[in-house]
Amino acid sequence: MNDRTDEFGGSAKNRSRFCRMVIDQVRAAIGPHVPISLRLSVDELVAGGNTIEDCLEYLEYLQDEVDLFDTSAGLNPTIQYQIDANYLEDGWRAYMAKAVRDRFHKPTIAIGNIRDPQVAEDILARGDADFIGLGRGLIADPEWCNKIKYGRTQQLRKCISCNVGCVGNRIGGNKPLRCTINPDLIYGEAYKNTRCPLPVTWW
Repeated sequence: MNDRTDEFGGSAKNRSRFCRMVIDQVRAAIGPHVPISLRLSVDELVAGGNTIEDCLEYLEYLQDEVDLFDTSAGLNPTIQYQIDANYLEDGWRAYMAKAVRDRFHKPTIAIGNIRDPQVAEDILARGDADFIGLGRGLIADPEWCNKIKYGRTQQLRKCISCNVGCVGNRIGGNKPLRCTINPDLIYGEAYKNTRCPLPVTWW
């Protein structure tokens, strides 16, 4: 989409220039001791878009002041990859995090359809990423991490990546956030402490 012919277009260095300027201003504002995280679409997965190889080339001009890479994917034309469709397998983006990690030897975050905690463990064990990023999974179950930590995986309410209440409501319709499998986003599991009144029997 970048067809510019000035200092912000053309070569990889020029196409990275705006991001470089932002990073430099952030670093100047926060000083040398606060880490900077950069979220990027490692592969746009669209014809003519940036590939992993392109992304790695851009990062050569950015990585010196970046402490952590948050690796995403897709663009609006490939929205099914940007906001993962439910048919994409768990952890499918991990290879992107690995590509960045292997090149720059800095911590990376793997995100996307990571609904099964074992998939998350496998990504970390393989060294594909250093962290797992969760978004919709925590909407579906805010206690996701605690349930896994304390061995309550059978109680885990996994995101099904339907994108109805979260993406459809909040982004698509500018309506309050909802979740297909978590009907009470405000009070969570407080319903477990609620008792229904006994039915009244009429004689």
